[in-house]
Amino acid sequence: KKEIREAQNAGIDGFALSLPGWNVDPYWKQRTHDMFQAARELDTGFKLFLAPDLCCSLTSAEVVDMVKTYSSDPNYYHYNGKAMVITFVGSDKGEDFWRNGIIAPLVQSNIPILLLPYFDKQVSEWPSWWRELTDGQNYFAAGRIPVDLASNGELLAQTMRDNNKLFMGGVSPYYWWARTPAPSGRLYWEYNGGEGTEIQWLSLIQKQKPAWVLITTWNDFTESYISPVDTTDIINAPIANGYNIRDLLKPHAAVLNYTKYF
Repeated sequence: KKEIREAQNAGIDGFALSLPGWNVDPYWKQRTHDMFQAARELDTGFKLFLAPDLCCSLTSAEVVDMVKTYSSDPNYYHYNGKAMVITFVGSDKGEDFWRNGIIAPLVQSNIPILLLPYFDKQVSEWPSWWRELTDGQNYFAAGRIPVDLASNGELLAQTMRDNNKLFMGGVSPYYWWARTPAPSGRLYWEYNGGEGTEIQWLSLIQKQKPAWVLITTWNDFTESYISPVDTTDIINAPIANGYNIRDLLKPHAAVLNYTKYF
């Protein structure tokens, strides 16, 4: 509830709930339940929607189950009567995974979804079925310098316009891949303070003009975050919440205020 209030005070309308697991680890189901319960009890109009992370072992049946479980919740975000569902990657899963594994079961259950995956490949490498089966794309902006994030976003935005599809733009306040155990792999992209953020937002506002903007991210403490986190909460939390950088966490209230400006 505290995080929802903080986000709303900064002009953020909702959270995308990134879910790399479902049935195997009860942690993900419980946290999702807690988030929706918190939003309902606050009753402030804050929206939530599912963002299955298809990097790894998540199955189509698990995606269907999570959508069936929460898409009718009063705080679930709908657009033109469709439940918003975005993904991280998934283009390699194959057409059957999407068509028969996810879309068909939800159609049979009378649950229309607005499907905006993120295919982390060159547009020329996207599978041909994306135009038929998806409503557009989201851009998970991370892991590049700001100029490249902006230019990639502009390319995606134009591709969606050319195909009469919807686009969810992306912006990253900074990016440090700190979780990887190998020091040589702890990649940091230099943003020159607020300059990198400004480059991205001006591109979004002046050129990309997406229907939505996804901020990467509110509370991924091992990669990037803008939440004004109380570090004592994290340091005293289970190790999984901070991985190997818990002692380095700082409140990012200033980053959030700067983001609020845009």
